[in-house]
Amino acid sequence: VHLLTPAEFGVAAMALVYAGILGVFGDLSLGDALVQRQRIDEADRSTVFWTTAGLGLALMLAGVALAGPAARFFGHPGASRLFAVLSIGFLLNALGSTQAALLTRKMAFKSLQLREILATLAGGCVALSVALSGGGAWAIITQALGAGVVSLGLLWWASDWRPRRIFSKASLTEIGAYGLKLFGSRVLSAVS
Repeated sequence: VHLLTPAEFGVAAMALVYAGILGVFGDLSLGDALVQRQRIDEADRSTVFWTTAGLGLALMLAGVALAGPAARFFGHPGASRLFAVLSIGFLLNALGSTQAALLTRKMAFKSLQLREILATLAGGCVALSVALSGGGAWAIITQALGAGVVSLGLLWWASDWRPRRIFSKASLTEIGAYGLKLFGSRVLSAVS
């Protein structure tokens, strides 16, 4: 018994391609810069968090705004809601990227792997329940979002750091210099 038709898989795949293209611009590699630096302070951590969160929010809003034109481009105007809802993932990823970087920096790989496994299982359970209830392509979209929500929650649970109301232009300039080089490399890789 097939819970999703090939056409439903195709529509969900279009939304995932759309999110993948936009997602290239969702990570300025600032988290990687936190991992790479020998010493970081609270200004570095909080600045990276607020910058990444702001970028994630902006990308989510752009994803929602561009969902209609993108769905028409793919020849499925009715799929615009799938594209728009999947854009929530940009904000979820942004809110967890600093926490993930700090756990990586601490070499807390067990926590990071456990988070990935549990998030994947939770996303699968969400997808299965949506598919069994006849949700079609929404099963794949809700799988991604369900995994994202669980992953975010587990990252915040595993990390003892919380952002403060600090934003340092000097810190952003220093960290951003490394991050932008890595970001440029990732964009070129995605284009190729």
